[in-house]
Amino acid sequence: EKRSKKENLYSNNSLRLFIWCKSKGNFYVSYTYDFKYKSENTVTFNLTINQKDGKYRYTITDFKIYNIKTGPKTAQPVETEYQKIKSGSKQEFANKFTEEVNNIIEEMKKYMSSGSSGDKDEW
Repeated sequence: EKRSKKENLYSNNSLRLFIWCKSKGNFYVSYTYDFKYKSENTVTFNLTINQKDGKYRYTITDFKIYNIKTGPKTAQPVETEYQKIKSGSKQEFANKFTEEVNNIIEEMKKYMSSGSSGDKDEW
């Protein structure tokens, strides 16, 4: 039997709170090619956080990349750009990309566990 989201919230006469948040973000990744040139890029992504019953899950999707010189209108999926990167630069790009994604995850986990980003600028 299929239930709507509203019916699932109130099942078994107990209130279950379900919070959903979706946000966009970006980070910078550069890599060297032809041993001397630097490609400077911005990677954009979507971050979705679902929270209920004292737990949460997150999903990071829609990674797109564009060269800073050409701008966001040239954004394309990271997988497409990765195929174009010369083999000598792929590992450097993959390492930097992975490091940035891991930093985002760690910061988000810190915030979710403490309820604070650590910034003093509370609005």
